[in-house]
Amino acid sequence: MIVYETKNKTLWKNTKLTVKENQLLIALSSNKFISNEELKRILGIRQENLRTLVCRLRNKTDLNIKNIAGRGYKLEDEIYFEEEM
Repeated sequence: MIVYETKNKTLWKNTKLTVKENQLLIALSSNKFISNEELKRILGIRQENLRTLVCRLRNKTDLNIKNIAGRGYKLEDEIYFEEEM
């Protein structure tokens, strides 16, 4: 399980996320599978930028984000969102 603190946008290894990385993480965690088209719509970006953003999120977090070739992405890890008081 990975803990994500929503208030300060920090993952378990004290990794700060950008606004787009944060949006991507939330979108991935709320779906078993999410299409490229849906992610591009949510994030307001092009396909090239989506691949780069997924790569950055993987590198920063070590999350297991599976690429479903030509279709979209699936987050294999379970994430627990922790609201700070």
